[in-house]
Amino acid sequence: FVPLMLQSEKPGIIVNTGSKQGLTNVPGNPAYNAAKGSIRLITEQLQHELRSKPDCKISAHLFIPGFVNTNLAYNYFRELKGDDFDPEKDVPWSEEKPASGAWNSSQAIDFLFDALQEKPSRFYILCPDNDVTTQMDYKRLRWYLDDILVRDLPLSRWHPDYKDAFAVYMKEEEGGFD
Repeated sequence: FVPLMLQSEKPGIIVNTGSKQGLTNVPGNPAYNAAKGSIRLITEQLQHELRSKPDCKISAHLFIPGFVNTNLAYNYFRELKGDDFDPEKDVPWSEEKPASGAWNSSQAIDFLFDALQEKPSRFYILCPDNDVTTQMDYKRLRWYLDDILVRDLPLSRWHPDYKDAFAVYMKEEEGGFD
């Protein structure tokens, strides 16, 4: 669809949905993390290509929501369990049975639209949820980068030698993220 959008010469935007897990690689679901990380990489490349085209009126953006109540778990367990599927027992959260820390999908979409309206050139649209603030996300991302640049230890915030240091770090006041 991108070639057709370019051919039209009309303004447009492409929004791909990633995940915070595609940025910080939370343990426990490597396939999901890899898939969402790949979306990030592809979208970064797409935005680079689009901005490199003279007079291009199309931009790409990466939407990075936090925990959102969707029916992904419902659909996954329904398919996995077949006739033995019991939504009350098998589904930890869904749109109909929301988790308290998660936003509903309309909140996440409103955040996306507000972010694009506020700053149309914004590429990374990092969306909070009921449990994780934007400040917390920034700190987690900085810790993740320090795993690469300083500690040389992947996923250190879950490592026994660093778990307490990460907890202290998250409680520290830190500015400069505006």
